[in-house]
Amino acid sequence: MSVFRENEIDPRDWTLGQKLRARRKAQAMSLQQVSEASKISVGGLSQIERGLSSPSIRDLRAICAALSIPISTLFDGDGPADPDETGLIVRRRDRRFFDFGTKGMSKTMLVPDLDRKLQFLEVVMRPGGGSGEQLYNHDGEECGLILEGTMELTVDDKCYYLEPGDSFAFESMRPHGFRNPGQETVRVLWITTPPIY
Repeated sequence: MSVFRENEIDPRDWTLGQKLRARRKAQAMSLQQVSEASKISVGGLSQIERGLSSPSIRDLRAICAALSIPISTLFDGDGPADPDETGLIVRRRDRRFFDFGTKGMSKTMLVPDLDRKLQFLEVVMRPGGGSGEQLYNHDGEECGLILEGTMELTVDDKCYYLEPGDSFAFESMRPHGFRNPGQETVRVLWITTPPIY
């Protein structure tokens, strides 16, 4: 794992910021327009685009909604090399990957395309990583299985500590958040319906 000094730009945040800036520019939108649509300050958006700030999941969803793009377009990945596997198989080498930078978390798409009624992800949290300080909610349901490490899951202001082999399920409209409170990496298989990315 890379170690970054205070005031040093994390390359993952910089990459994300550049992708968001490119999408905004492609739509000929100003920071002010995105700010008004996302309810995030112009200064906050500017910091995100320059890689000086790592957006929360809630802010990232708001920015993508303002740009009329699904978050999944920010995931890296080339798709299947074999045309017969398109829409059916996801090889490990072809997975779409998204790193949330200083949030200490990455998500890997495990479905072959983005036109599904459910979303299947592998979520990896580095020590201290997670969804952020604020609880959030959205339409749908989600469930998951802890593969490695200990995850703290908060639903309706109640915390649960989950270990390998433990699973969870809840309606996504309930305020929720999650984090890795330990010193080991956490790996979770996570399913959400409908997809939020």
